[in-house]
Amino acid sequence: MKKKSFVMGALILALASLISKVLGAIFRIPLTKLIGTEGIGIYQLVFPIYALFLVLSSSGIPVALSKIISKENTQKNYLNIHTIFSCSLVLMLFLGLFFSAIIILLSKFFAGLQQNTQIFICYMAISPAILFSTLISSFRGYFQGLEIMSYTAISQVVEQLFKLLFGLLFAYLFLRINLIMGVVGAVLGVSVSEVLTLIYLLIQYSKKHIKTQTQLASALTKRLAFRLIILESLPITLNAVISPIVGVVDSLLIIKLLKKVGFSFEVSSSLYGLESGVVASLIGLVSVVAVSLAVSLMPSLSSSFNQHKMNEVSFKSKLGIKIAWYFTLPCALIFMFMGKEICYFLYGNLNSNGINQLEIASLMLKISAFSVVYIAVNNILTTILQAINKSYVPVVVISISSAVKIFLTVVLVLNKDVNILGMVIAESLSLAFACVLNLCVLKKYINLGFNFKEMVFVPLFGGTILTSVILVLKLIFKNFLFNRLAILLILGISFLAYLGVIIMLKGFSEREIDKTKILKFLKNKKY
Repeated sequence: MKKKSFVMGALILALASLISKVLGAIFRIPLTKLIGTEGIGIYQLVFPIYALFLVLSSSGIPVALSKIISKENTQKNYLNIHTIFSCSLVLMLFLGLFFSAIIILLSKFFAGLQQNTQIFICYMAISPAILFSTLISSFRGYFQGLEIMSYTAISQVVEQLFKLLFGLLFAYLFLRINLIMGVVGAVLGVSVSEVLTLIYLLIQYSKKHIKTQTQLASALTKRLAFRLIILESLPITLNAVISPIVGVVDSLLIIKLLKKVGFSFEVSSSLYGLESGVVASLIGLVSVVAVSLAVSLMPSLSSSFNQHKMNEVSFKSKLGIKIAWYFTLPCALIFMFMGKEICYFLYGNLNSNGINQLEIASLMLKISAFSVVYIAVNNILTTILQAINKSYVPVVVISISSAVKIFLTVVLVLNKDVNILGMVIAESLSLAFACVLNLCVLKKYINLGFNFKEMVFVPLFGGTILTSVILVLKLIFKNFLFNRLAILLILGISFLAYLGVIIMLKGFSEREIDKTKILKFLKNKKY
């Protein structure tokens, strides 16, 4: 099988993820107008519980599959690949059924904890999505291990497209009953989209025939395959499950804390909806590039590490971190200096419940702007540590940083002058803390060899130019700042200015350019 550049694989995934996120943003905009920020707040109450069970059932196994299958594929052990994948499907089916049943059985308990007993029906509507999502993730892990990123990429777009279509359709139809049923319609669209995505992946799998007659090493028994999958996936699952647990804690705490400092339930739900629905979605939109890069990086790094090619491991690790840093820095600066305009561009004025939601959302976005950098770099660092068999390091790091986040959230939100902003501040500080810890540990095992010019001077000088261009253009367009065409022009021109600086100052070495198709294309492009 022809080896592909992990960056090209990441580019395919990033493009698909970007399209998916755009579809997600398109979904959120009419959904917000349809059910209001109070409805979005209720919608976001359901998702932390759903995300927690989804992570418990399916987060570790696909990454472990990607890592294991990459190793077996390198050694041409195709029969082992077939055995491992078959066992993973059985395991995922069991986990999906188990956690779907748990959500149904505990739906009223969760709704009671969140002080809204009516939303139990939302949990019933989204429970089937757990089963289908677990099976989907198994297929994605299989294809990623073989470094076939296109199927995962297309499935992500298919998933979001059907979520948009059915989520909005059902929300519109069910809203005629009441607001809660409108939210039920939106989450039911998630379940339907997962079914259709699974069908797509099944069709692609049936077309992809991998020969099983060749076997260079000893064949795995099913018992050993199950054991290998569980051992590899356990630390990855532990690492992945902590963030959703913190999300659940937030969903249980934030509204109670806001009510304690004097906000009504409706206003508290709206504020929580702004942070978790509007701001978090924008941060997540940028983070897709890093997540895609991390997914593509795992099989490539794992393959190099298993062949004891530590120079390649160092090179790929450094390049992954560098791409994440170079891409997210301008995005963070754009959020800082164009936060209000971006929120207006996507969501309009957002005013309701007697509060200026546009001002609040833009302030939250500015405070959390550099979270996109921390999330991106941390995703890459975590993937590298997992690929070199240091999977428990990110678990310890995220456990410590999450405890810090919860503590800071409680302290800050209970300050009436800070209120919902405390949640944003706590999130940003904890992410920065986790990023620094993971980087310090990784440097003990891998020689990253960063220098001042490539990691400090070039990106920061580019960021300074980008910021200057934004400020100048805001002065020029001061009477048209809330014109969507003017916003697009400012964003496009400032980002191109940043890219021009990176190219002119040669932020990437010749080897990095030669090994990366997209960078090679930019280098050879005649402007």
